[in-house]
Amino acid sequence: MIFLQSGAAFGADAQVHASVARRLPEHGFEVAVACNTGPPQGTSASAAVFSAIPHVRLRPTTFGPEVADRRPRALARTVLIGGFGAIVSAIRLSADVRRRNIDIVHCTEKARETIFAYVVARVTGARLVVHLHVKADPWFSAPTKWVMHRADRLIAISQFVATSAIEMGYDPARVAVALNGMAPQDELASLHRSDRESVRDELGVPATTFVVSIVARLNGFKGHRQLFEAMAIVIGARQDIVLLVIGADGTAGIDGPVALELRQLADELGIATAVRFLGFRSDAHRLIHASDVFAMPSPGEPFGLVFIEAMAAGIPVVGIADGGTVEVVDHGVTGLLSPYLDIDALACNVQLLLDDAGLRERMGAAGRRRVETEFTADRMTADIAAIYRSL
Repeated sequence: MIFLQSGAAFGADAQVHASVARRLPEHGFEVAVACNTGPPQGTSASAAVFSAIPHVRLRPTTFGPEVADRRPRALARTVLIGGFGAIVSAIRLSADVRRRNIDIVHCTEKARETIFAYVVARVTGARLVVHLHVKADPWFSAPTKWVMHRADRLIAISQFVATSAIEMGYDPARVAVALNGMAPQDELASLHRSDRESVRDELGVPATTFVVSIVARLNGFKGHRQLFEAMAIVIGARQDIVLLVIGADGTAGIDGPVALELRQLADELGIATAVRFLGFRSDAHRLIHASDVFAMPSPGEPFGLVFIEAMAAGIPVVGIADGGTVEVVDHGVTGLLSPYLDIDALACNVQLLLDDAGLRERMGAAGRRRVETEFTADRMTADIAAIYRSL
């Protein structure tokens, strides 16, 4: 089989595909990856990870231009400049797929990937799998929706995502669920208390200060605004709290428009001195481990891979009782969930965990056990291998 990975950044979808790629040979599958290797002067983060997996054959691929400006002239210019390379890549990749008798072409819902994957699969006779890492939604590009209707299988990362696809009219018989997972032995799960203390020392956070963290892109969909409003209530009752905001505002980092809006909101709420904007961090797992509570009140979350990263670290989770979150966080057992936009309930959940060390310990331990039994990369890979075999 072959994964298509058009994104240069090593995002959540690439993380999932890399975990599966490492383990598929145990299920009898040879693995190749058609990967955007990045600019000529460097190697993309995704290519660096996939090339380090010993049994994976990396196939450098040009997927064509990303279209940001949809005005006719700009669109035509972009396609003409970048389209030729993609056509050449598609021809070469199709020949490679045929020569190596590759049976499965596996892509995400990204527009460039779906089009590219459809062409390669249909030219070679391979089966086409589209892996949905987000909720199926009408905003998907027309080509993506067209390809999804013709794919041999849609793999959803949660039942919530699967239901969204079925409700959009996709054939239920062709929709399968493979919940995300991570390896229990991964670096995050193996961190110790000494690491927790060293991270706090690096950040200048005293041992007696409570740390709440959120790891997410800075956009309007991850619940930062709601979390800030809730933290204003919590901090109003106690001052020994730091909120770590880990994540970037696109390519603008912590200087983009959303980041500036959040800084202004923190000022207006009177919590600016308690909020640390740390931007993108490749060691986000270490920062999670140094936290007392992980909170991400994002509505319609398709799964929330970062939730199981927090749970693997033994950190209790605060979230919203909505979307795929309810399939990951067991309310009252591994964390606390509240209704969307109920700021008082969100604040109460954070406060409850900060006030009760025993509750934090119990929920953290329960979360770690749940990851080790239900959200492993081995189980995720076995599920996906079973889907492949069904084709």
